[in-house]
Amino acid sequence: MKPSRKGIKCDGSFAAAILLASLCAIAHSTGALASDLSEATELREKCEAQVKVLEVAARNFGDDAVLRDFQRGTELLRSAKVKMAQSKYAEAKPLYGDYLKLQHQTYKGLASIYIKRAEEVFNEVTTELVDFIDNKKVDQYFKLANQNIQDARLASGGERYKEAVELCRNAKNYLFESYKAAGKAVPEKYARDIKDINREIDPGEFNYDENRDRDKIRFENDAEYGIFLSYAQPAHGIDTVIVNGAVVWRDGAPSGARPGRVLARAARA
Repeated sequence: MKPSRKGIKCDGSFAAAILLASLCAIAHSTGALASDLSEATELREKCEAQVKVLEVAARNFGDDAVLRDFQRGTELLRSAKVKMAQSKYAEAKPLYGDYLKLQHQTYKGLASIYIKRAEEVFNEVTTELVDFIDNKKVDQYFKLANQNIQDARLASGGERYKEAVELCRNAKNYLFESYKAAGKAVPEKYARDIKDINREIDPGEFNYDENRDRDKIRFENDAEYGIFLSYAQPAHGIDTVIVNGAVVWRDGAPSGARPGRVLARAARA
């Protein structure tokens, strides 16, 4: 007697159900990927636009802590961009989230710096233009500047740090307008502040706090010297390098001479 073969009989409705379940799983996976792509793309556009705005404030008036946070932020954005290029959208999203948190922290540091700077400018300008206090425009600009500084303090206390930075810029703008109202030119010492108000980066030298040691935090002209955010530029300070009696570096450029030789490790016995 031949053994019988037993099998599972599938009617058309069961096969259709299996196919439908497979299609649903594929659709769900595709939908999740599309959702991750959409959310990650939106975050990328938001972060990459905001980092350009932050860079102006950080480069113009940031101290060493602010610049470190800014650099870390740009590194996070680069890592997230790599994930986007690899279609790993779900992994990119938390990186953008981390950047936004770090950006908030960076603005916190900037807010205190900007408030301090606005107060310094206010005290200087009102002292310099005190003889024009009866000029209605000058007096009005002083009052508006003072109000913006007070509002900046309130914004910072409410953790609206970016708003505080903008209010300080407004305050300084009113103060510089007071010079024009008095028929005077704005002093050159405020050139960095004016560039910052115009959302431009000042490439010149900046000492964050003149009461500290000047060599602790110093930024030189980006066009001439390598700094933290332009690490590909050659360092300043070495005029000449001599190897085996031949000059290989002079006046900021290689001479073309290659007198050195490779010291290979001796082969082991």
